[in-house]
Amino acid sequence: MKQFILEVRYLKVMMTLLRVFIANPNKPREVKIILSKNQEKPLELLHNLSPGKGSEDEQFEEGKEFIIKEIERLSS
Repeated sequence: MKQFILEVRYLKVMMTLLRVFIANPNKPREVKIILSKNQEKPLELLHNLSPGKGSEDEQFEEGKEFIIKEIERLSS
């Protein structure tokens, strides 16, 4: 487990998976409920991620901002 939390590539994989769930316009009700009930911790973690450098990190930042906006939108 420690191996996964020490490498940025795994974080990028997890963010991609999260983005897939969040970006789905046809989210099942259960997914919406889970995302809205559990939004606080992911939002806190996403807001605290340091901005990176380089074009790949720009894409990561764009994805991060998209996820944040969509999670916040679910709760309103």
